[in-house]
Amino acid sequence: MPFGIYSGDKDVTAAGTAEHLVDASLEVKWIRITAKSANTENVGIGDSTVNATAATEVGTILDALQYVELFDVDLYEIYVDADVNGEGVTYTYLA
Repeated sequence: MPFGIYSGDKDVTAAGTAEHLVDASLEVKWIRITAKSANTENVGIGDSTVNATAATEVGTILDALQYVELFDVDLYEIYVDADVNGEGVTYTYLA
């Protein structure tokens, strides 16, 4: 992948289940992950144990339009969870 800025999105299929942000290993210099504006409940960002469910929150929990920035990470190691099926995040990164 040539150096540049890229973007994408991820919707969680099964609420309460951590899902990879991307499908394969990809080392990046910087990423901003933003909870989608249409989300009605929380999304969580973290490792494979992330859980956005209010009673058992694990990871960084985001409301709509809140974001987290990470540096020097492998996107495949980032997981997303949502309180509601089909809700998720958008992301922009430098590779």
